[in-house]
Amino acid sequence: MSQAEEGSGRPGGEQPALSLNAGFSRDGMPLGVQLIGPRLADHFVLKLAKVLETRLALAPSWPSPPVAQ
Repeated sequence: MSQAEEGSGRPGGEQPALSLNAGFSRDGMPLGVQLIGPRLADHFVLKLAKVLETRLALAPSWPSPPVAQ
C-alpha cells in the first residue's frame, strides 16, 4: 500500500479529532470526551461537538476545593 493510500503518513491519518471538557468527577478530577471523525470530516466533528456542548450542558464550572477538617 502506498503512502497516499494510507493517508499522509502522519499519526491519525488526517482524521479530525477534538477533546471536550465534560465536567468533573465526585473527587474533583477532570473528565473529558474525545471525538474522532472520518477522514476529511472536520465540519461534522465540529458540529457534533457543538451539539454535545449545548444539549449536555458541557460548560462545567470548577469544583469547590476540599474543605480541610
